[in-house]
Amino acid sequence: MIEKVDTKRFAFPLILQNSNSYAAERMALIGDAAHRIHPMAGQGLNLGITDVAYLANSIVKAKKSGQDIGNYDLVLKDFELKA
Repeated sequence: MIEKVDTKRFAFPLILQNSNSYAAERMALIGDAAHRIHPMAGQGLNLGITDVAYLANSIVKAKKSGQDIGNYDLVLKDFELKA
């Protein structure tokens, strides 16, 4: 039978930090590189998967129309606005 537990308590604040921008010319941030969220909040994976989906859609749309997939103004800006 356990009569006493002598352990320290720890607290970790639930915070969300975002990058100032998610995309630039020939570069896009997704997942933990774009959003830092405490693991206990349980949303990190969901945000990462959503980022991948938005970026993939932007790339496929650009590729089908013959655009440069790394062009910020024509392609990555669209991703950044959705992310």
